[in-house]
Amino acid sequence: MVDEQCRYALDGLDVVRAIAEAVPDPELIVVTVGDLGIVRDIRTGVGGVEIDVTPTYSACPATLAIELAIETDYELFQLFGD
Repeated sequence: MVDEQCRYALDGLDVVRAIAEAVPDPELIVVTVGDLGIVRDIRTGVGGVEIDVTPTYSACPATLAIELAIETDYELFQLFGD
């Protein structure tokens, strides 16, 4: 049985995943990060939420832009909610 605190953490990570996967690809704005399947893992860490993003190829120039967009959207959600 999952205790209430653990359930909240899982629900919170689902929200973070939804935010991350809704970020549009900066090169193909009709495609989201979720469509590309590059969000590999989301977990709570010492400093907060940690998100692993794997680019579609190793030299992808959009990786930093994607990571910054995810971070910005998450911070805006924390400030303003939906």
